[in-house]
Amino acid sequence: MTTHLAPRRTHRIHCQHLSARHNILVGEARQSVVLPCFADLPVITSRVEWLCNDTREVHLFRNKRNHLDYQDKHYKGRTSLFDHEPSPLNFSLRLSDIQVSDGGKYKCSIFTNTKQKLECFVGAKPRQPGFGFGKGLEGLRPLKIGSTMFTGSSKSGGVSQLGI
Repeated sequence: MTTHLAPRRTHRIHCQHLSARHNILVGEARQSVVLPCFADLPVITSRVEWLCNDTREVHLFRNKRNHLDYQDKHYKGRTSLFDHEPSPLNFSLRLSDIQVSDGGKYKCSIFTNTKQKLECFVGAKPRQPGFGFGKGLEGLRPLKIGSTMFTGSSKSGGVSQLGI
């Protein structure tokens, strides 16, 4: 007797590269950055959760509304889902007022109505600190975001980079 299993319904979630040429997003300190996370097929979600370093709650969207009561105080008032609500394809997070202390490993977990959990990690293979940065970026402090490199300056008006 042969047992046939129903095909598993899966969706691929991926992080979009920010720049095809250099894979670096450049912005000024105190500006905003979008941490990208997209699905290749529409996904109906029950919950979207962004974490930093697996413990700091960055943003939680559940039951069609934001739940920020347990959001890490470091992120209070600085996060929103792209377009203020996740679409079936876009789960990106906008982080405002970029700070050097924003460095870390960011993960987006998407929970579907069919009890599936999909995850997106911001980044790819890490770069060596200082590698590939152009002139005028001396004195910046490199930090890792997941497998990415985040470089920021603690001085106001400095430059911040998120490189994948």
